[in-house]
Amino acid sequence: MGEAAEEYEVNKRTLYRRIAGTHKSRVISHQEQQRLRPAEESAIVKWCQEQDDGGFPPRLDMVRSMALHREEKRTGTIAATLGQKWISRFLNRHPTLAS
Repeated sequence: MGEAAEEYEVNKRTLYRRIAGTHKSRVISHQEQQRLRPAEESAIVKWCQEQDDGGFPPRLDMVRSMALHREEKRTGTIAATLGQKWISRFLNRHPTLAS
């Protein structure tokens, strides 16, 4: 395991904690801070891919609207606007949607 830590330039303690399950990855540890749940984001990704397959790739404002719609559907209340960087972070989490 020490060789793997050196090869990938990862701290040995971090690697041991990840294997033991006591140290979560950054992606997993920040999921609770996101407005949408992973299943909701997956639904948006699927919707975007279906739109693109049909020859109508969604614009960024359409993706934002879909995200607000998903949140409103879950909470039953009108969702506040998304943050200014939400769309870029969403695209970073889902690189398959690169334009």
